Amino acid sequence: MAIIASTIFLVIGLLLILGFLYILFRNGRIKRNGILTNAKVVSISFEKGSENEEGFSGIIKVPVYSFEYFKNEKIKSCRIKGRSNSKVKIGDITPVYYHPKNPSKDYFLPKKDFFVKYMYLLIGFIFFSIGISKGYNFYSNYFNVLGIPDVTKENFLKVILLVFIGFVLWSLLINIVNTFIYNKKNKGIKINSQKFYKKAV
Repeated sequence: MAIIASTIFLVIGLLLILGFLYILFRNGRIKRNGILTNAKVVSISFEKGSENEEGFSGIIKVPVYSFEYFKNEKIKSCRIKGRSNSKVKIGDITPVYYHPKNPSKDYFLPKKDFFVKYMYLLIGFIFFSIGISKGYNFYSNYFNVLGIPDVTKENFLKVILLVFIGFVLWSLLINIVNTFIYNKKNKGIKINSQKFYKKAV
């Protein structure tokens, strides 16, 4: 039973870490190829929570944002949803990156989504560590096959902690690089957009 529980923790941990990587690369792609603007909270959507054995977990509040973008030399409006139960009020302004080809789906809110991916990473590594700890005696039998020398459970968990810190530093570096690329590639887009907006107004 211990190995089954260990495997469950490992799988959940790996899925959460993969979720972190997906969010990281998705947001980076949108940031590199997209455009930065401001979005305003225009309404709050009340939606049903996740379903469980007793029914729905309750009502969650989801902020609805609106922002303007340019398409075919026209100013258009787009509405998007933020994170559930975010502490916002009508009229709040926050930056948003969006891809001009599909702004209603390819977007992310850097100030609202910043900690979400790190929660995936943190919880993922916690589950992964618990899984390794519970089934260490089983998994250690395969370390030599993979070319990993004999290590104690404590030292192996220290390695996992170092890998976690490395993931955090690596993702922060990617954010810095993406910001630099964005500023360099989209400086002209910003200027042209501002000129067109003034002309349209």
